[in-house]
Amino acid sequence: MKSFVFAFVASASLVACASASAPDATGTTATRSSQETAAPKISGRYPFVLEESEVWAGFKSKCAEAGKGDAAKETACKDEIRGEAGKEGLRFDADAQGQVTWISYGAENGAEIVYHQVQVALTSDSAQFATARTLGPATGLHAASRPIPAGTVMRIELVDDRTIAMLDPKKGRLVFRRAATK
Repeated sequence: MKSFVFAFVASASLVACASASAPDATGTTATRSSQETAAPKISGRYPFVLEESEVWAGFKSKCAEAGKGDAAKETACKDEIRGEAGKEGLRFDADAQGQVTWISYGAENGAEIVYHQVQVALTSDSAQFATARTLGPATGLHAASRPIPAGTVMRIELVDDRTIAMLDPKKGRLVFRRAATK
């Protein structure tokens, strides 16, 4: 099964280790400061939004190349990528004590597959950015091949009440959006 998000998650997660001198995905140093505020309200399921993510341009180019001028082949290629990417996303679960678990997931045969799962400490750096620091090593299907060690720092852009984005050093900005609540 192709996985677009899990590869992003592993590489974005490894952008920086939590230390006073480690730069995060934005190139700034991830340290605790008086500017940090209480944990942001990031919870629930955030499906991957392929067409709003920077990787979409590369996939469109690859499909155009593969189609060699055949619009039907190009469309079929894009539809296959959309279908796979549409099964992936991030999830933030909180227990009764407020401990947050970050999960990257996909779907196979109608069942959720966990690529990475790890408890995180969330802090707000500003109204628009949060930091998730892993509290232990990640587990999951891809934990051995793409490890996320304890202390890893991930930067999360809080785009709006339903949308988050993460910056992957290789794939660029990746967007995730919760479904609207009724």
